[in-house]
Amino acid sequence: MNLISHRFVRVLWLIVAWAYLLLVLAADLVVWPGSNISILYALPILIAAVYESPLYVNVVGTLTLVLAIVSLIIGETPKIIWPATLLGLAGVIYLSNILAYHSQESREYRKKRDSILNAAQELRQLMTVILGYTQVLYARPELERPTRDRILIRIEDAAHRANQEVADLLRALS
Repeated sequence: MNLISHRFVRVLWLIVAWAYLLLVLAADLVVWPGSNISILYALPILIAAVYESPLYVNVVGTLTLVLAIVSLIIGETPKIIWPATLLGLAGVIYLSNILAYHSQESREYRKKRDSILNAAQELRQLMTVILGYTQVLYARPELERPTRDRILIRIEDAAHRANQEVADLLRALS
């Protein structure tokens, strides 16, 4: 996914999360006034934790807390429930941050692992070329000079590509 479409998806996701939170606020104030449906406020936070970075968890969490406070102030929720509601949402935001951090680390780990596996496959292929041509040279010492030179050039080319692959791999790991 290129950078523009990835940003577009993230912005679209934030808009959807905002619209969902507004619907929950409307339901909290109009459909079920006086009820405590704050658990519905937590859903976008948890989704952000699984699919996005901790920054998005904080953005959605802040929006959620603001709307929950608006709901508590405007709605008929007894004041004794306010601390539990806000502390519960703060706890969800905190735990979602931890989950988002570990999800992000896991995605980065998988990306590094995949690049290492691709580099290893490429190195294996290059070593097969080098070993194959080396075996031809050992098995057929009577080969003419131009044929031997072409084989040696291919071996040298594969060795240079393998060396570059190792250098790229080391650069990526540092």
